[in-house]
Amino acid sequence: MAVFPTPQPFDLPALRFADFAGILWSGPGETLNPLSGEGFFIPTSSGKAALCLALQDLRASGRIPDKNVNVMVPKWLDYAVYSVMHLHAFPSQDPDGELAAMVVYHQYGFAQDMDAISAFAVERGLPIIEDCAHAIAGEYHGRRLGSFGDYAVFSFSKFFPCIMAGGLWVRNADAYERIVKAAGRNHKPYLQAYSLAIRLLHDLAADGSPGLLNRLLETSYAVYDRHPRINALVVRLLRRQLAQPVLRMRRNNWRVLRQTLAGTEMLAGLEETATPYCVPLKIPNHRRDQALAAARAHGIRTGYYKFDEARNLLYPDFQDRLLVPVHQGLDEAAVARIGKDLRSAVANNGARP
Repeated sequence: MAVFPTPQPFDLPALRFADFAGILWSGPGETLNPLSGEGFFIPTSSGKAALCLALQDLRASGRIPDKNVNVMVPKWLDYAVYSVMHLHAFPSQDPDGELAAMVVYHQYGFAQDMDAISAFAVERGLPIIEDCAHAIAGEYHGRRLGSFGDYAVFSFSKFFPCIMAGGLWVRNADAYERIVKAAGRNHKPYLQAYSLAIRLLHDLAADGSPGLLNRLLETSYAVYDRHPRINALVVRLLRRQLAQPVLRMRRNNWRVLRQTLAGTEMLAGLEETATPYCVPLKIPNHRRDQALAAARAHGIRTGYYKFDEARNLLYPDFQDRLLVPVHQGLDEAAVARIGKDLRSAVANNGARP
């Protein structure tokens, strides 16, 4: 994944302290629901832990009889997500095969075609888990992402400066009660301490993570379902983050980038209603090197990554896109400069910045 300039550390020391201070006392804390007024929300230690809880509940309810049953997943998803899924089900990319559920990933914060996907799920009788790790505040046809399925997974650490923090939205009250009990029963504080320590060391190593740290991080994914709870200190600090104009700043930066690149093909297929994790820009093949150089000249360590232009995990169309940031660590002037230089680099007569 691309590495972007660090967001402004509003509560970075406090959040990191709270991550560790709450290891011995982890509880649900205060309400923290991105889909305010709908369903039920369970703060978790990470987005992966939230996904494990959803899959565990589908097992408990009999919707997934055993871990060898197929669950539909996108073709372009982090291997760590597939890894934790193997604890509870078998990830499948075949929409025509036998399926027990679907995981729908709103890639980089841009919505999947929920009309087509929901119709498929209803026809097949499949529960939907929406992966909103990149879509904390997005919309699809005026409806909040995360509210289309039976469960929705969130990852706050992708938007706010903390080591690990996530959440699980649940539509059904009975499922909510089952999950809360399971989370309390399965939580192991010493495994949470292990995962937090490895994650912190890995993040601090930045560019040069030693091979051992990478391997330890990979092994920690296997225990994410054993420490699903989050401590109340982190929840309170995240509530404070959500109360600040952090997401509005991200949306404003996305607006500025759209205005700067208006009239170009770089924005093809990207809706203005998104609150992006990052923005996948479409770059002509003959200007790819120039655009990449322009982005890197601003200190953005990025590259070309696959993006589903069809926005449909059933029948995707993955194409290379250049990822650029719009997070709250950048002000509008900085985003405008990035957009201006990218526009110049992509223009047929544009010179490399």
